[in-house]
Amino acid sequence: MKKLLYIVKSKLLYPITALFILMVLFIFILVLDKDGERNFVTSFDRSLIGVINIDGVISSADEHLEAIEEMLMNDRVKGVILRVNSPGGVVVPTYEVFQGLKRLSEKKAMYVSMGTIAASGGYWVSLAGDKIYANPGTITGSIGVIAENVGVKGLIDKIGLKMRILKSGVNKDIGSPFRPIHPAEKELLQGVLDDLHQVFISSVLENRNLDVANYDNLFDGRVFTGNQAKAVGLIDEISDYYGVLQDIKIDLNLPDAKEYVFLKTKDDGLFGFFFGNGMVDLMNNFLIESKHMAGAVFWSIYGY
Repeated sequence: MKKLLYIVKSKLLYPITALFILMVLFIFILVLDKDGERNFVTSFDRSLIGVINIDGVISSADEHLEAIEEMLMNDRVKGVILRVNSPGGVVVPTYEVFQGLKRLSEKKAMYVSMGTIAASGGYWVSLAGDKIYANPGTITGSIGVIAENVGVKGLIDKIGLKMRILKSGVNKDIGSPFRPIHPAEKELLQGVLDDLHQVFISSVLENRNLDVANYDNLFDGRVFTGNQAKAVGLIDEISDYYGVLQDIKIDLNLPDAKEYVFLKTKDDGLFGFFFGNGMVDLMNNFLIESKHMAGAVFWSIYGY
């Protein structure tokens, strides 16, 4: 009986081992050879092109600043692609992201790839790049600031409600939707917007070599297509993401560099570590292809 078991084990051991190895190799090939690209970053890859994605409305800077810090501290990252697909955002987070990106661009080459939309604050953060690329149909520009609210006093009066407001300063309820805005209040708020607009304009002038004759047309909040933006000097080149990737590899003389996308680790315990982002980050992460979709978002409260 023991001899029979020994024979069975001997005959099954090698096929099972071989099958297991083949399965591992198959999975490995799927990971490494997606769409013809070698997408897995290993510790043997000494030169990487970092990718920072800015998607959607910029309402917080924390996640973006964490990615920026990783790109700064990782010595294997030789250059960075900033992939922008954003209609803009809240003033302070947008400013903080821009400043962080400027610090990064001072240390490492950074090229910007605009997706569907990179307007208002999305354009502002793009100014940090050494070169700005857009698709022909990218919507960009919108260099301005907007603040909106809805007046509901007429509705409140019709349904018989009355707002009671106590305040310690004459302008404490400035912009209240429950009463008409006074001319003096409108002037104050317009001053705030104009000041923020000048900060935006200063960033454009400091980072783009623009024709003075075009200023009035550039800074009135209008949007441009990628082609129009290139014609007036708001961007440098027309190209899709993969064209930008090839350009930065050529310019840095790194033809074999792989893309590296920083993924924030989630604290999901041991299961999350081994099966979630923890293990992915530990293994230097998988390449996330930059395929984005973004719709037009109209900003409301003090937004770029």
